[in-house]
Amino acid sequence: MQLYHNHFRHTFNEIYERCESVTSGAEDAEELNELLAYADELYHHLDAHHSIEEYSPDIVELIVRTYIFPILAERMPQFKQEGDHLKEHEEIHKGLDEYVEYIKKCRKDSMDWDGEKMKTIMDSFRDVLFKHLDHEVESLSGENLKKVNSLRC
Repeated sequence: MQLYHNHFRHTFNEIYERCESVTSGAEDAEELNELLAYADELYHHLDAHHSIEEYSPDIVELIVRTYIFPILAERMPQFKQEGDHLKEHEEIHKGLDEYVEYIKKCRKDSMDWDGEKMKTIMDSFRDVLFKHLDHEVESLSGENLKKVNSLRC
């Protein structure tokens, strides 16, 4: 999971840094389109990742949500519906919702693009996202899983 979460961090930071150099001008049109597509991919990957732990009906996600996370929730309070991990998801998604709406708006009309505005939106959920990525990795570390493991499933 650490590698997957590191990919989220890397992608987030890469998008954030590119915001500084990409303009809405015609000379940057292709680069802006690529950046917005990349930013949209990050949104969809984060959303899918959280869906596995929450509400998605996809069969693999359903299995994880129905069988794995409930067992974890019995033994680790941070995975319960009212636990820290899902509360962090809610906080992240407040910023992610604004992020994806801004991406959609700019994909419709590139003249709406403002790199500083995008960075401000990303700043609104960066800390909670990065903290959450660390919390999940720690919660699911081998050492922590050994503490709550038993033969009873």
